[in-house]
Amino acid sequence: MIKLVRLPVLFLAPALILSWASTSRAGTIPPPTEGRLCENWRQSTIDLPIGLDGVGFFFAYEGGKYFLSAAWEYTQIDDFHAIPLFVSEDLVTWEQTFLPSDLDYKVYYFWDLAWNGEVYVGVVNDWRTTYISSDGIHWEPIESPPVGGGKRIVWTGEVFVTFDEVGNVSTSPDGRNWTWVSSVPTHYFTHFVSWSGTTWVVQCLFERFVSDDLIHWEDHSDDYATERVAWGHNRFIFRRQKQGSIFGVSADGRTLDSSTFPLDHDVWGYALTSPIFTGGGFSIVAMDSFDNEPPGQSVRLYFSKDGAHWQWEEFSFWETNFDIYLWEEPQLVWDGRHMAYIIVKNTKSPLPVSQEVLLFTGDCPALAGGGELPGMAHSEGSDGSTWRSDLWMLSDAAGEDEVVINYLPWNEPLAASRRRLVRVPGGRPFELNDVVGELFGEEGAGTVSVRPRTAALAVTARTWEEGTGNGQGIPPITEDDALLFNEKATLAGLSDSQSARTNIGLVNLGEAAITIRLDLRNEAGERLALRSVNLGPRESTQLNAPLRAAAGGADVEAGFAKVWTVTAGGRFSAYASRIDNTTNDPVFIRPSAVIPPMP
Repeated sequence: MIKLVRLPVLFLAPALILSWASTSRAGTIPPPTEGRLCENWRQSTIDLPIGLDGVGFFFAYEGGKYFLSAAWEYTQIDDFHAIPLFVSEDLVTWEQTFLPSDLDYKVYYFWDLAWNGEVYVGVVNDWRTTYISSDGIHWEPIESPPVGGGKRIVWTGEVFVTFDEVGNVSTSPDGRNWTWVSSVPTHYFTHFVSWSGTTWVVQCLFERFVSDDLIHWEDHSDDYATERVAWGHNRFIFRRQKQGSIFGVSADGRTLDSSTFPLDHDVWGYALTSPIFTGGGFSIVAMDSFDNEPPGQSVRLYFSKDGAHWQWEEFSFWETNFDIYLWEEPQLVWDGRHMAYIIVKNTKSPLPVSQEVLLFTGDCPALAGGGELPGMAHSEGSDGSTWRSDLWMLSDAAGEDEVVINYLPWNEPLAASRRRLVRVPGGRPFELNDVVGELFGEEGAGTVSVRPRTAALAVTARTWEEGTGNGQGIPPITEDDALLFNEKATLAGLSDSQSARTNIGLVNLGEAAITIRLDLRNEAGERLALRSVNLGPRESTQLNAPLRAAAGGADVEAGFAKVWTVTAGGRFSAYASRIDNTTNDPVFIRPSAVIPPMP
């Protein structure tokens, strides 16, 4: 049974979004002066037609989709035993489906799931059933599941690995055929599992076990309860139950160093999420305040580049004075560009209840990795030239990372963007040849956006002429490269003449429309034209031979251009491509001599 629901989206009032300066308190690390890392928070509510009994719920992003699963408590609801699952691609429209089960246990929800690029495999809390799906919506039980059904599951890039509640380890190459390989010698239940690409860490409350082969396990337990463990950016980060040392950091999972965490309140009055990692190199956790006094609840997001030194920023709920299920831990998810955070609201309704989940979504471009690659083509050019573009990537992921690749042709609106999800292996070069023609099946040219989800990603591209093999390297445009309001930059070394031709490209890096000024000059520094170019959100364009056009068709042997935006809050970048008319050998030119705006 599948149900389609569209949720209302409420924008948080600007007055309730606290700035860095207004959230500073004694004991915290001062925030950076350049502003917030996450902004434009939106709030919506998901009504779950179930009750929660404190066992837990599950929120994740895998394979380009968000998954939300919560416990089913009341067997008197049509005596229906099932696992409810909500699936969304945009956090606005959700598909509700139920996974059938014949067990008597009355509280069902997903514990974990993984995706290998072809199938999703989900483990649930009935200790014996494992599900598989090709689309995340239609699921079926696996006939021969892993031992214990599994509580945590990891896709390594080669095999699925599950760990059940009592430490049994099983592997599968396809998600359907499983082999038991070992048992973690724990005296407690399995809590969390993490993998660095070479080393496995299993956290079982007061016990921590480490293995390099999934067979031989070393006991590296300490005196503190460690509930969570996650690997990212070449380190394990552990969430601990110890005041003043909430996180531990480890390079190998064996030796644990304490982290300086700027917590200026009693940890037991808060709910702290597990660490997550972004492609921009950040480790992030979130924490609820649960204040019942005005102005209401607030959430802090803590950011770290090394897992040891943290800074924070805060936003407040638009709604005040309601109870939160303290035992239902809030969860934080990152999709490569947006942060999503959910908590469970206590409606205090008579049983059975319709449970509300509060969903907050923020834009965090500063945390993203990858970048924009302009001038990507599968097209014909001037003088009988034919152009193709290749893309190279190298990820530092432990196994594989999900990389979102978008292609937006020149002069088309953001809604026309084509999207592909590619799994990129960690530690090995990954190449996509003729990315516009092969990956997207398109004729034309435009800008390709590459966004890794959790791991740092080195990316570059080359656009080349098919007849000669000559080409130009194209470095990614990142957030740090953005030209801001009234910042002027120069494109030098331009020519529209018998020997060479020049094209100028403009890329809007923001989510709002902007106007860009283009001041074209000849070799004497004389203005040929002052043009205005309007671009919609994320839109790009390329102007072919603009110097010749501005000069009325005459040759311009050596010219230059100055570019800037007159739109307050605008962010963009520019480039030029100078092509030899004899050899079709192009040169990529980046903006330089950036002049900052007047204060």
